[in-house]
Amino acid sequence: MASSHQCFTVIPESVLYADISSDAVRVYGALYRQTDKYEGTFNLDEMAELCHMPVDGIIEAIHELEEAGLIR
Repeated sequence: MASSHQCFTVIPESVLYADISSDAVRVYGALYRQTDKYEGTFNLDEMAELCHMPVDGIIEAIHELEEAGLIR
């Protein structure tokens, strides 16, 4: 059952329409939410669980976002 309290993350159009995978867009949103929540830090295992992806997929998406200049 879904939680009655839902949080939202705004995805900038520069990310939404970038030539990147949908996994990278999902990871961007999760990164934005988690780093804001934990003051700039995140845990790969937690990110993988949140995104329903393997840790390797999270790392690949992060590299994709870096290469596109969307994160540093």
